[in-house]
Amino acid sequence: VSSFTVLGKVLLNFFEPSTLLVVAYGASALVLMLFFGALPELKKIFLLSKRSFFALLVMSLLASAAAPLLMYQGLKITSATNAILIAPMEFVLTGLVAMIWLRERITSQQLMGIVVMLAGVSAIITRGFSIQLEAANGGDLLVLGATMVWALSNNIFKKYLSHVSPELVVMFRNGLGALVVFILSVFLLGESHDFQSLLSGDALWPMVAFVVVTILLGQTLWFKSLELIPATRASTIALSSPFFAIFYAQIFLDEPLLGYHLVGGTLVIIGLTFTVLHRQRHPDHALHQKVKDLHR
Repeated sequence: VSSFTVLGKVLLNFFEPSTLLVVAYGASALVLMLFFGALPELKKIFLLSKRSFFALLVMSLLASAAAPLLMYQGLKITSATNAILIAPMEFVLTGLVAMIWLRERITSQQLMGIVVMLAGVSAIITRGFSIQLEAANGGDLLVLGATMVWALSNNIFKKYLSHVSPELVVMFRNGLGALVVFILSVFLLGESHDFQSLLSGDALWPMVAFVVVTILLGQTLWFKSLELIPATRASTIALSSPFFAIFYAQIFLDEPLLGYHLVGGTLVIIGLTFTVLHRQRHPDHALHQKVKDLHR
């Protein structure tokens, strides 16, 4: 999420949001097809049940078309810092939806970790609790909307697609997302795509990093984590992303590291420690939860 926001902000200097998504998601789908083999992976689609295929279709449209468009339209008119701080709401909402819809249990220690990490995010938003929250601008609301869509797609994967290989999921959703965004932008919105900007040295390497690190590696690891651990725990651990995003913003956007960033980042790490200690003290919890998931 951190690199998705920071590198996305960099690339929006060269591309419109729709062009960025078509190039990035289309390229990642092609790379996966070449690496894993398009036919062997796509053949697996025919082995899916109708319910699983429909879930894959809906999740793909939400996660690789609707949510990224909301995210980058919002990022275009708001700051990277605001987007970074709002983005972790995806993981909070993922955990909450999992608790309500999937009936996953959140322990008191995990809940404490979430509260402490949210306090850290609040410290950053309010500049060390020195100012009151102001009404969000349009860009902030679009980014928040994207987190809601991603949270829903994460739980669709957890409920219906955890038995499907992450490679197939990422390949299908990214390819479908690129195709849908391209069709919508060209035929419905009348947009033109300046793909020649890819030949610019300033845009090429950030795009390569965006495709390989953020999309390919990031999505694969996220879906793999949802296979192995409950969505509530995965979402709690992933809340640490704002801490790393601060440093990414310094590197790619030359944003300063201020005192309230350190305060908020420290709280995020403390909250993350609560979840790690819970896992160490309850080594059988993951196995117990996995068995429950298999029989749900």
